Amino acid sequence: MKYKFRIKGMSCSACSNSIEKVVRKIDGVKQADVSLIEEILTVESDLDLSKNVITAVKKAGFKAFPFAEK
Repeated sequence: MKYKFRIKGMSCSACSNSIEKVVRKIDGVKQADVSLIEEILTVESDLDLSKNVITAVKKAGFKAFPFAEK
């Protein structure tokens, strides 16, 4: 399954790369990709790791919120 998160606090590609790096280290994450322009993190996992992802992003110095489509 794919889970999406809104990311706040990014200003450059180094920011998005650091988020991808920390999220990919979480057990159970198959893939993590950040769109810097859209400020969206997409995580592929068989498990709902939302709390783990939000915590990892926060430790990296950014804010993550579950993505809610409007």
